[in-house]
Amino acid sequence: MLNGSRLAPAEILALLRTNLPLHSRPRLLRAIATMPRNANGKIDHRPLETMHAAMEGKQQSAATELLSNFKFDWAGCGRSYFDR
Repeated sequence: MLNGSRLAPAEILALLRTNLPLHSRPRLLRAIATMPRNANGKIDHRPLETMHAAMEGKQQSAATELLSNFKFDWAGCGRSYFDR
């Protein structure tokens, strides 16, 4: 998403929710000033992939930190409800 956009990220996500199936919707949006270009003037995807990987890493570490606060009891896994 470019910084010059007139819509807020929440508005863009709401529009995408109404127009795209679940598997096609982005998980997050990031505003950037300009698209990175290579020497030929084409969009350079490497910096975009690096930004995406960094954002995914932050998101993953936040989820890991959140889950580490929970204690899970796996002792009952694999048992049938009726075997109790």
